[in-house]
Amino acid sequence: MIKKKLWIPLIIILVLTLTACNTVKETVVENPVVDQAPNVENTDGNLVQEGNETLITPMAAFDLYMGKYPTTKLRKIQLDNDRGLYSYKLNGYENGMEYEFKLNAINGDIINEESKNENDLNKDGEITKENIENIEEYVNKVLQEAGENSTLDEWTLKAKSGRPLLEVEVDLANGNDIEYTYDIKTGELVEKDD
Repeated sequence: MIKKKLWIPLIIILVLTLTACNTVKETVVENPVVDQAPNVENTDGNLVQEGNETLITPMAAFDLYMGKYPTTKLRKIQLDNDRGLYSYKLNGYENGMEYEFKLNAINGDIINEESKNENDLNKDGEITKENIENIEEYVNKVLQEAGENSTLDEWTLKAKSGRPLLEVEVDLANGNDIEYTYDIKTGELVEKDD
């Protein structure tokens, strides 16, 4: 009889413990739609509106990269839209090492970072802070020219043959896409690929 009395509280404690272990913590991430035109910089200077997503600016992504790798030269920065999820990819180099850095474009969290020895680095220039300051201007220009209901797919700013080239790819309302390539230093439209 005493053994039965000990089992009942023990079973109750066990059930309560297991119930507490199975409690699911729900995390709600709110990403409100900001009532602004696409790609207009917010007042704090670190966020930019892209469609219904509020993204950190290219300059904020650059600053996060340089905070992590302050002595490297940046070769490429890219805003990538992978099935509606935006991320920044930054590639740099220094002294035979190549660095790859991927950030969540909404909150700036590091998704992935890698470094590897690279003896054959194509050192044909670097992306500067001044180059990055002009990205949003060119993206907005391309979206305006592409027309209503066009959406940004991705853009890439990279050093190529000593030139900072910005490639902007836009999905058009008719289902096609178009890509513009600008020399971001001179403003020259290098290529338009329908």
